[in-house]
Parts: sequence; C-alpha cells; structure tokens
Amino acid sequence: MPRLLEIMKSLRYLGVLLGVFCVFLRPSCAAQNVAGRVVNGTNNNSPAANVTIELTRPGFEREPTVVLAKTKTDAAGRFTIPLKGARPDDLLTARISWQGFTYEIPAYDAAGKLKQFNIPEIKSNALELTIFDSTRTPPPLSFTVHHVAITSQDRDLKCIERIVVENPSRRTYIGGANGATVNLSLPAGAQAVALDEKIRGGKLVKTGDNYAVTLPLTPQIYESRNAIIVNYTMPWKRGGIDLSRKLLYPTKFFFIAREEKDRELVITAPELGKDETQQIRIDDQPQARLVNSKGSPQSPKPAFAAGALVSMNVSRPTNPLVWAFVAFVGALCLVVPLTLLRGRAGAKSTPQYRVNSAEPHLSQSVIHGHGDGALLPTPALQECVAAIAKLDDDWQAGTIARVAYQEQRATWKNKALQMLHDGDVRTQL
Repeated sequence: MPRLLEIMKSLRYLGVLLGVFCVFLRPSCAAQNVAGRVVNGTNNNSPAANVTIELTRPGFEREPTVVLAKTKTDAAGRFTIPLKGARPDDLLTARISWQGFTYEIPAYDAAGKLKQFNIPEIKSNALELTIFDSTRTPPPLSFTVHHVAITSQDRDLKCIERIVVENPSRRTYIGGANGATVNLSLPAGAQAVALDEKIRGGKLVKTGDNYAVTLPLTPQIYESRNAIIVNYTMPWKRGGIDLSRKLLYPTKFFFIAREEKDRELVITAPELGKDETQQIRIDDQPQARLVNSKGSPQSPKPAFAAGALVSMNVSRPTNPLVWAFVAFVGALCLVVPLTLLRGRAGAKSTPQYRVNSAEPHLSQSVIHGHGDGALLPTPALQECVAAIAKLDDDWQAGTIARVAYQEQRATWKNKALQMLHDGDVRTQL
C-alpha cells in the first residue's frame, strides 16, 4: 500500500511538471486570451452585437460547470476574454444562452485532448460562434435515421429507438406551449418508456396515447445532431410482438436491428428488406448487427413519407419441444385407430369388446365399452395432453422461463407415456 501511494504521488507531480513545461514549450498553451466573433445564422450570419458570452470549464460526471469569465460582444460581434484561472490541462468552452437555447463550441484545449477524436486544433484567438433565433412554430421536420434496436429477454423484448431529426429551417425550434418538439410513434403496449440519460436538455411528455420529446432542435446548418434515444420494453404475447407504427415524419432511413445472439428471432416486416449483416454506429462505435432496412441517410429523398405504415412483428422461433409434442399427439392419433381395428378383428365372434391378445400393453382394466366405438384417451391422459399444450402456449407467449418450461413439460410427458404404456385409453360409443 505505501508503494502504491508513492506511485500515485509521483504521477501527480509528473502531471504538474508537464503542465508547467507545456506553458513554455507549446505556443497553443501560452495563449493569453480567448477571442473571436459571434454571428446570427438566422440573419445571414450578420454580427450579433451586445450578446453575453461565457468561458466555462464543463463539469464531468457529477461536477458542476464552472464559469471562469464572461463578456459581451461589441457592435461587430467580436469579443475577447482573458484566460485567467485556466489550468494547463483545461478543455474550455465558449457558450451563449440565446432565446431559450445554449450554443457552445470548444474554445481552449491546452493539453490537446480533442486530437484523439480527430478534431482539428482549436484556434483560441479566432473563434466563430453561430447562434440562431428561436421559434415556436413547427418547421417541416424529417428523420435522417430511425433505428429500432431489439434485444430478447425472458419475459419481454427490450427496445431502444434512436432517431436523428433534421430541421431544415434557419431557426431553433423550442416547441409549443408544453415545449414538445418531436412526437413519437411508439408501438401500442410499450412499457417503462424513458428518455435515455445520454439525451440532456429535454424530457419525455405524455401526449394522448403516445409520447413527445421536449428537446430544442437546432437548424441542420448548425452541424450539431438533433439526437433522440428512447428506451422501453414490450411483453411477449402469443403470436409475437407487434412493433408496427404509422410514421409521423418523412424518414430517409428506417431499420430494425438485432444482435447476433438474437439471430433466431423471426422478423416479419414487409416494407423493409431481408436480414442483412451491417456495421452500425452505436455510441460512436461500429458494431455488427442483423438489419432489416429501407433507404439511406444520404438519400436526397425520404424512403417513407409521413403517414406511411411500417409493419414489424417479432416472434420467437418455435421451440423443438413444441414439434416433439405435435409428433407425440400425431402418434397418439395413429395408435388409437390401429388399436381399434385390431380390437375389432379379434371381436367379430362376440358383441362384447375384448382386448386383443396381440396388444398385451393395453390392460383390460382401463379399456371399456363396445366394439363399435372409437378408442379415446381417458380423462387422466387428456389432462396430461392439455397440460403439455398449455405449457407450449405459455412458452410461445413468453410467460414462463425456459428451465421451468422444460422441467414441467418433461414431467407431464413422462406421465403421459407411462399411461400409454399401461393402456390408458377407453372406448367411446
């Protein structure tokens, strides 16, 4: 433990020394001011005069954002902020709160942290920050991408919908009276609906039978993605899960995706393409997914118009035990008539039904009736068959866990087989 503490202290001292050397060796670290200009994108990038701009140190995790300094732009939209209080490893932003929305850009990157994301070096003395006037009048929105990700669980289907919204206007849409900007068309029966924690600055609101999001939408020319991520679950039902919906906005690229572990899920989506393995960017990382899709994000025209119906049904593959049960019932239906025919052949000399000596496995104690009747399972055997059928239905509906299903089914099946072996059938007049 003492050795570990010494190493941690050494690393801390090394960081301080590197910060000091950075001031002398790196010109970008030696900047004395953050300066630039602010323009209004709604008014053809005209200078934004008398606008308050802040230099901030963004908070990470639970740390609050710290405002280091602030100033106002002059008549030409220009500003200068001294770098007092900046640290050698700081990544600072310049931000402006304007008409209900906050615009910000990286302003100072002393340690070059943004290089790992292939972002060009910041020119702290020549910044340009664009702001837009806000509106409560809905612009003609469309979806660049609508991604429905599904993951199977024991009793339900976990769904994540990722949407990128296009605002073609030159104003930031901040919503109507309740602040709602984007209406969602989630499938009927969605449970535990929640806006993903990655989406900040908005919230989920109930609108009639569905939901909407109160997320300000910046213009497309601002080059900041208007992303929405919604999580929910769908319970398994007989016949599968219906994810169908009527699209509310024109959509360039719509797809449903699942992981390799869910390859056996059956996707019925007539309006979408067949299964195809693609690399999808999720959380800025390319990941392989099985995809049923239509359209392209780069397409100049939407793949689906507003109001289009996209049908999607997700079902589990039929369990092999279900087919085993079907075969079992089929065999039972064959054995009973054959037994009846053999019984009739041995009973022509008498009207009273007797057990054929060729079928010693059918005990006379459980077979009764007349030779002109049809052999049927006794109530006890029928109970076994009905129990197996119900278990298979519960499995298809997702209301029973795999282990419980297999154990209970094996118990009832063994019981039924024992009854067949003992000749548990009867004659119906």
